[in-house]
Amino acid sequence: MAVIIHTSQYSNGTANSLLSSASLHILASYYQPLIGALAVQGVTLNIIKQSSLFTLFLIIFSFILRYYSVYKSGADIHVLAIVASVILAGLVGGAGFYLGQLKIKESIAVKHLAFLSVFVYLLSHTTSNLLGLYQISWFAYAAVLFVLAFVTALRAPKMFNKEKYS
Repeated sequence: MAVIIHTSQYSNGTANSLLSSASLHILASYYQPLIGALAVQGVTLNIIKQSSLFTLFLIIFSFILRYYSVYKSGADIHVLAIVASVILAGLVGGAGFYLGQLKIKESIAVKHLAFLSVFVYLLSHTTSNLLGLYQISWFAYAAVLFVLAFVTALRAPKMFNKEKYS
């Protein structure tokens, strides 16, 4: 039996946690078929193409998860507002990933780029919810997104190429 507290502070937090679990449900349901469709073996991409694909995946996954959350919550937010915020956030994350790729200079497979974009979105969204960054400023969320994309670009080759770094 769940206890529901009807104050604005707690109901917004509960709504956000429910939206996060809905996003995770979508991810769990549709991630594996998408990765199977993206399985390109042995293709080496340059840094600009990798960063562009990461940005595109980040925008697509962010739009799907945010639109689903808005739709399920019944909030009156126009689709163009979601598109604009997702594109802007995707470009910020893509810039962080590009700078990280410039530093590390290693290729990442397309399926790993898709996984990393979902990872960066979910981690930045969860961190922003936990720390209350959405209430502080949108720029605080963008900074977290940029830093996480940068660090992910630095660490991803070591995660996915374990035999090279052992």
